[in-house]
Amino acid sequence: LVTQVRHYLARREAVLAQVCGEEALPQPRTAQGLPCSKPGTLGQKPSTLGHVTWLYANCRSYDQSTPYSVWLTMLRNWLEAQPDEGGPSVLGGPSVLGGRDLAARLRRQAEMLWGDQADRYYAYLALLLPLPLDEAWATRFKYLNAEGLQKQSFSAIYSWIETLSRRGPLALVFNGMQWADVSSLDLLRHCLPLCDSQALLWLVIFRPDRASPVWDLRHYLETEYPHRLTSIELLPLSDAECRELIDQWVGHTALPDETLALVLEKAQGNPYYIREIIQAFI
Repeated sequence: LVTQVRHYLARREAVLAQVCGEEALPQPRTAQGLPCSKPGTLGQKPSTLGHVTWLYANCRSYDQSTPYSVWLTMLRNWLEAQPDEGGPSVLGGPSVLGGRDLAARLRRQAEMLWGDQADRYYAYLALLLPLPLDEAWATRFKYLNAEGLQKQSFSAIYSWIETLSRRGPLALVFNGMQWADVSSLDLLRHCLPLCDSQALLWLVIFRPDRASPVWDLRHYLETEYPHRLTSIELLPLSDAECRELIDQWVGHTALPDETLALVLEKAQGNPYYIREIIQAFI
C-alpha cells in the first residue's frame, strides 16, 4: 500500500484503500511507513510529509448520533482546533468557548483557499462545525429548507477537498468507520468522484461489522471504484508472529515464559494489545 500510495500520488493520481480488521483499535498506525502526526497515533493536527498533506478523522462509538461527525472532526483537524474551542465539544455537547476565534481562523483559511470565492463556501463550513455566523447569513439560512442546506453543505465540502488537492497531493484518513453516522457516509459517497480527477488518498479503516452502515459503503466502493480500490484484510497474528514482535520490542529473554504465555493468550493476535502490555511493563 505504501509503495502504491507514493507511486500514484507522484503521478497525480488517486488511491482509494479500505482496511478491514477485527482487531482495529481507536488509534492504530494505519500502515508501516505512512506518516502520523505523532508516533503511534492518528494525531489531532494535520501533517505534511513528502509534500503530501494528511488530514485525519477518528470515529468513536458515540459519534453515530451526531450528523456529519466524521467531517466535523476532519474540518477541526484542518483548523487545528482545540477540544473546547467552538462547535461540539469532545463530549458531544455544544461549546461556545473560542467559537469566534475559530470562526475567524476558518475565514482566513477560506480566503487563502478560495480567494474572492471564499464567501460562497465559508458560511456552509461554519454552519457544519457549527460556528457563529453574522446576522445576514443567519437570516439567509432561515429561508433554506433542509434539502437546500444539505446540497450547499455537500458542495462546500466537495470544493474544500478538490481545492486542497489542487494545491498538492492530499491524504484523507477515516479511522474507526464502523462507528460513522449515515450522513457522514452519504457525504463521503458524494465526494468520491474526485477519485477520478485529483491526486488523493482515501484511506477508510473499519472493523468487519455487517450491521454497520459502513458495510454498505464497502460494497459500494467495490462496485463503483474497482479501478481505484485497494482492499486490505487485517488478520490476527499467529503466536509465532506475536513472539517475533515481542522479541523485536523487548528482546528474546525479557519476559518469563509464564508471562509471555499469558500475554499471547490475552492478545489473541492483536498487535496493539501486545504493544500496550509491553509499554506497561517498560
